[in-house]
Amino acid sequence: MDPEQTFIRVQERFSQILTPRVRAALEYFSLFVAVTLFCILVVMHANYVQQPGCSSEFLRAEVLDAQILLIKITSAGLWSPERDGS
Repeated sequence: MDPEQTFIRVQERFSQILTPRVRAALEYFSLFVAVTLFCILVVMHANYVQQPGCSSEFLRAEVLDAQILLIKITSAGLWSPERDGS
């Protein structure tokens, strides 16, 4: 049987089973699950950002080390800030 015909038959059968009330309940349940998962994602992100080692908690010595490394790279001719935009 043609896959398109199979899809149409399954869709017809589900449309008979799912009344508008059941369909609305499924849509609201799906919306609830999506909002819940989004909230969990936001909380997990907030907790991850607060962990030590994020960019907001760099020690001054680490920043200075990064600047020294940048100076060494530019003085060796490996990278130039003027060519960065090209």
